[in-house]
Amino acid sequence: MYSTLSYSDLLDDLAGALASVQLRVVDPLGVELWRGPERPTAADDRELRVDLPGGERVLAMLPMGLPATTETLLRSSLSTLARCEQLEQDMQSMNNSSVQLLEQVSMLGETLPRLSIADSVAELARTVLLACSQATGARRAIFVRLHAQAGVGEVAGHVEIGAHGQPLATIYPKAERMAADQGLIGEVLAHGDRPVWYSVRDRGPAADTDSPESLARGEVMAVPVACDTSDDRDVLGAILLYDKLGCDYAHNERGLGSEECQIALSFASMLGAILGVRQSAEFAKELSMAQAIQAQILPSAPARVAGFDVAGDYRNWGDVGGDYFDYVPLRDGRTLAVVADVSGHNLASGMMMVSARATLRTLAQAHEDPGMLFSELARGMYQDLSKVERFLTAVGVALRPDTNELEIVNAGHNPPLLYRAKDRSVTGIEAQTTVLGFMPEADFPTTRIAMEPGDCLLLYTDGVTEAANSDEEMFGDDRLASVLVTAASRPAAEIIAMVMAAVHSFRRPGERGDDITLVAIKMPGKTNGTTGGR
Repeated sequence: MYSTLSYSDLLDDLAGALASVQLRVVDPLGVELWRGPERPTAADDRELRVDLPGGERVLAMLPMGLPATTETLLRSSLSTLARCEQLEQDMQSMNNSSVQLLEQVSMLGETLPRLSIADSVAELARTVLLACSQATGARRAIFVRLHAQAGVGEVAGHVEIGAHGQPLATIYPKAERMAADQGLIGEVLAHGDRPVWYSVRDRGPAADTDSPESLARGEVMAVPVACDTSDDRDVLGAILLYDKLGCDYAHNERGLGSEECQIALSFASMLGAILGVRQSAEFAKELSMAQAIQAQILPSAPARVAGFDVAGDYRNWGDVGGDYFDYVPLRDGRTLAVVADVSGHNLASGMMMVSARATLRTLAQAHEDPGMLFSELARGMYQDLSKVERFLTAVGVALRPDTNELEIVNAGHNPPLLYRAKDRSVTGIEAQTTVLGFMPEADFPTTRIAMEPGDCLLLYTDGVTEAANSDEEMFGDDRLASVLVTAASRPAAEIIAMVMAAVHSFRRPGERGDDITLVAIKMPGKTNGTTGGR
């Protein structure tokens, strides 16, 4: 607003010096703010207008015959007045910004220690929201936390500020859960890198009366809360600020501007960083527990089946893997040696494998047919696998003590390799079957083979054959068959160790790759007709 106190002396001097010129100052609506001494005017007088930075105008009525030098002096004087006004406003703005910045730094500094001792997300969010509301002058603030897998947002913190700047003892008055892809929440979470404004004047009242934006009297500003991870920027939720206190929304004022946005972004960044650290710590704890659980479900010793030498091993090249092997007792007394692989290489894959192991062992108590067992496993795990968008491949070999006959069932897994000692040949036992989790009902036929002394059946996951070297060449079936031929004369545990060593030596240095699981089933004995273990 134009200051008559600051410039009335200059205007009075101009009015006194230019007796024939009428001067006055009006606001943007034409309301007169200052007028010089009355001067006679004529119909042919010209009007000179000079705009001031605040929207006001200096109006000068110039009579006919006014000397050009006088008009030039007047224009120069009024332009100087405008520049002085602009300079004063700039200085005032800089002063206000400096004061506000100091207040923000002070408030951030006061808030940060309180955040470190907050016990819960709700307490953490309330501390940030209260400081942010008081710094911006917002009437209300909420924190909506994103649950990405469920596709919903949940109000995890809420504060409301009274007219005198004190927090009110109120609860969030709307539904605390909402779809994460709709309305204002959907907009800010979808962008994830910039704030979003919602104005009742521009958009009208929110159609969904339970949505967060329906609480706005005039406007609401939403800023994303995110944390930086090693791979990407993880959006955790959003802070919403409502209606600046003292703002007259009935006359279309807008209170939440760029300064409030910068303040909100600062607090959102602080909240996101702390939530990210806590989330990482919680994930590390859960990951440690998952690794411990996964280690516990693996066989602690080789299977003891009379007439066979059985050994297995698992190498996890990630944090929690999706590979698994087991020796499952069937109802008829046989042992089912199983190798399985859940798609993906994360916590969800590892937990699905734990679930598959528990389900398989439970079903094995009621079934003795490997094909029927896999069909029931597919039916039981279909929904869980579909929900997490995973599938499971598995191969099982049923071993009966003191016999040479094996029964093999395959659910979309790599074909087992059969080494025949009599001619040192290796063949894959193919099976045209589907993976577990692809459909709720599936049949899994079985294949029977007879083993001879010195023969070996090798079960493996695709982490073996798909291991890549520095030239992007895969280890492949042929190399695996070659290693098996070289190692087959040794005990099962040594066969596993030699294959593991060959893959490790072949793999690109530093490459983590896929998990590797192997089970070797060997019939001991010589190849000259002497049977071993039968």
